[in-house]
Amino acid sequence: MSEEVKKPRTWAEKSKYPVRPWTREDIEFLKAAYMYFSDRELEPILQRGWKTIEQQRRKLGLMKMEKQEQIKKLKQRVPIVFIFSKDEFEENRNSIFEFLNLNEE
Repeated sequence: MSEEVKKPRTWAEKSKYPVRPWTREDIEFLKAAYMYFSDRELEPILQRGWKTIEQQRRKLGLMKMEKQEQIKKLKQRVPIVFIFSKDEFEENRNSIFEFLNLNEE
């Protein structure tokens, strides 16, 4: 009897997601989301392995920024104000309203 020699599995065979071409929607989503999510976080959303996502991101020239730059960009995009008490709110009321561009009534 001859024993069948097992070939090593390729990376695509190891992935839990099927191999498929990138759609325009997938690429547009990747371009919009890569700064805010890690490749591993994008894996279940795009239904692709994180290595595939990383390769496509690099192919498109989409490089990750340092964490501090990511936080700065996110703060510019989404204004977040943390208030822990009413007194703290009153102390910072003017700067908060100025920051949010709201008019006091």
